[in-house]
Amino acid sequence: ISPSQNSTPNPSVFDVFIYANVFGADIDCKQCQTSDNAESKLNDKTRSCICEDNMASHTDPGIFTVKVLSSVQGLQVFDLKHSEWIQLEDGRFPNSLVVFNCEQLEVGSQEKYKATSHLVSSARESRISLVYERRL
Repeated sequence: ISPSQNSTPNPSVFDVFIYANVFGADIDCKQCQTSDNAESKLNDKTRSCICEDNMASHTDPGIFTVKVLSSVQGLQVFDLKHSEWIQLEDGRFPNSLVVFNCEQLEVGSQEKYKATSHLVSSARESRISLVYERRL
């Protein structure tokens, strides 16, 4: 079906992100080994090097974002109340959806609903991320 000439295209997006995460037998990240910053330590449990993010900390520009949690760890959200990063993909909620507040919602709600800061850290395995972002 082709859109009529008077219709406005929907700016919402569905994205697929593929993170190769190609590492050798050992992750060699000098910043992880020497930094005192908790965000840049080598995570022994996942062997992910948080200082080498696949996607740096950011908020999305739309109203809300829906994401399918991956079986490979990487997605982290910032907890404003406790001022810490929380790993969402730790196996507790397989095949679940997570919904983020985005920048348009924050502005439209006069900051009652803050946009969710999130990042994707590196991991020992490749990962695919499916994301839908609703925009105005």
